Amino acid sequence: MKTGIGYKVFKVKKGKLYPPKVNNSGNRPTEIGVWLNAEEGEFAGYSKTGRPQVRQGNSNQTLSFRPGWHMGDLPRAEQFDTKAGEFPKNFVWALCEYSMDINYQEESDARGYERTSMDENGNITITVSDTFQHSLAGLPRIPENGYYRYRTNPDPNTPEWIIAGKMKVIKLLSDEEVNKILVENGMKPINRKSGNKTLKELGLED
Repeated sequence: MKTGIGYKVFKVKKGKLYPPKVNNSGNRPTEIGVWLNAEEGEFAGYSKTGRPQVRQGNSNQTLSFRPGWHMGDLPRAEQFDTKAGEFPKNFVWALCEYSMDINYQEESDARGYERTSMDENGNITITVSDTFQHSLAGLPRIPENGYYRYRTNPDPNTPEWIIAGKMKVIKLLSDEEVNKILVENGMKPINRKSGNKTLKELGLED
């Protein structure tokens, strides 16, 4: 299997790891050191324009349906910061390996040219435009045995997410390790709410 390296952020609850946005099936914690196939989150219907949505955690809020393990090339994702620009106190970054056997990028980008509409009976019509719309790209299914890249923000300066069908958590990173990686890549260190922590202080080591 061809693989790549990425970084994934998790919520920490009672020493266990959980995805920050879309729950694992049965709200199970994420295991470390084993290959995990991505699962589809809880389907939450369609948007007014006929695009599938997924439930965000246990709330009634929804997100665009792009199932897969979401990772970055570096351990930084400003969208998870608090309003004060702080890294959440119960989050942790992990070094991960992901499957790269199939590159779904062309198929993902092609979706950015599709336009959907839904009539009053729930029937969805798809047409193709000459204009690319960034927010419409991405796959509405798991990229099995492969991956693609997608930016949640249309700003080209925003880092892309890696969305993969299979992933393995290699190791968890302390804030000190995360900041070393960021500084080496010309980025500002994280500023954790309530102060930076070791893995032991986060309840992730004995």
